[in-house]
Amino acid sequence: MSLEKPCKLWPGAIGSRGYGVTWHDGKTVSAHRREYEKHHGPIPKGMVVRHKCDNPPCYEITHLELGTHHQNSMDMVERGRARGGRPHTHSKGFKLVLADLVARGFSNTVIAAEMGCSTTFVQYVRNGGRRTKPDGRTSGSADRH
Repeated sequence: MSLEKPCKLWPGAIGSRGYGVTWHDGKTVSAHRREYEKHHGPIPKGMVVRHKCDNPPCYEITHLELGTHHQNSMDMVERGRARGGRPHTHSKGFKLVLADLVARGFSNTVIAAEMGCSTTFVQYVRNGGRRTKPDGRTSGSADRH
């Protein structure tokens, strides 16, 4: 992606995940989120501030845009920023991407290979987060005789 302006790197503290951090209203906040709010107002609930430049310490306003967790996770996969090229299996984004593939009708085997997880985990997501019994029934299903 070609950006008109270069990254503006945060000159202050950098957190453990590589993002600039600052102090605001009595708490530590991400510098890029704070910068976005200064220019555009509060970040709506359920939204995240995404970096177009994929550079966590950058706070250049033209490099920042709002998006959903799902969009941010898809960015991670498409741009190779995720752990092993994929988001971590416990992340909200990973489960959203996986659920999207399930909804699009891909098989457990294909999804597991693409996402780097087990077919058992894919089935777990298909079951809405419920484990299955050995006979294939979900643990919440009633016994029928």
